[in-house]
Amino acid sequence: MKLKAVLFDNTPSALVAALEKIRPDVMGEVLVPHLKVPQDFGPAEFYVQRSDMVFKDEAVGERDWMCEVRLTGVSGPQTNFKRSVADFWNAGKALTALYKRKIQECIPSGQRTQLFVVIMVDEPLPIDATRKLSPLIEGVPEWVMGECVVTTKKRN
Repeated sequence: MKLKAVLFDNTPSALVAALEKIRPDVMGEVLVPHLKVPQDFGPAEFYVQRSDMVFKDEAVGERDWMCEVRLTGVSGPQTNFKRSVADFWNAGKALTALYKRKIQECIPSGQRTQLFVVIMVDEPLPIDATRKLSPLIEGVPEWVMGECVVTTKKRN
């Protein structure tokens, strides 16, 4: 499995650094409990790819950011019998909550980030009550407000 975020090229460095070190949190909060991977899941089985950086359009406010997250290479329940359809949806909720927390911790108060999380499964799964099928487990884009208090050092 590969996890990657897409961020603006001038995203606050605290968030970029936090997302580069997110693997242990993803293992503990998403993959082990929801997608039933073993604790010793190796680095070739799951890795975090360096974030892609994109240009921030001039129309986007200077206090607005974006974070699109994709977890790919996820085996569905026909391949991994330990996983139910509900497990994928719960994994999506947990992954969203984790990234939301990182954004809140790293983005300065008064600024916001639009977060969009997608899990790409290798087979279609039911996505709603009509039993419509899709390989994409995705929420809706949401704005997350930063909560980080930025302090400046006084120079003497």
